[in-house]
Amino acid sequence: MPRKQWIGAIVDEYEKAFLELMQLLNTLTNQELTQIRDPTTDKDCESIASVINHITGSGNYYIVFFYALFDKKHKEYYSNTIPTTTPEAIQALQKHWQEDILTMYKDFSKYDWTLDVDKYWDKKVETRWGAIYDAEGILEHAIVHILRHRRQISHWIKKQKIST
Repeated sequence: MPRKQWIGAIVDEYEKAFLELMQLLNTLTNQELTQIRDPTTDKDCESIASVINHITGSGNYYIVFFYALFDKKHKEYYSNTIPTTTPEAIQALQKHWQEDILTMYKDFSKYDWTLDVDKYWDKKVETRWGAIYDAEGILEHAIVHILRHRRQISHWIKKQKIST
């Protein structure tokens, strides 16, 4: 059954970004996943495995921010357990998809977004890093976050293939 309304479109694009990332991960060995790629950056982005942990943790925060716009709570988690195998990395992404994205869609797809527009669209949330988003903006940012890191991982893989 097709997803409905703007929120359905957002979830569809989130899913597309996730599937592209998982396809990329499926090409990796466990060693390639955990290899330090950028020792000069913070621990969240030095290997593909740490980037996956960062994506899932940040993705959860984006959903927590989204719920806060509607004065609702969503389970907050951030795992410091970096996956050591490709199946673990994919499992972490799938957990985020199930527990955060699909739960959010189920909870909010029943809203009639055309009614009481001010109630939904005038609300803003400030993130921990100081950015201010409305409901649509925080979810769009979550998608672009995945796309940026998928691009980063893709570049790392291409660079590795050229050097070998």
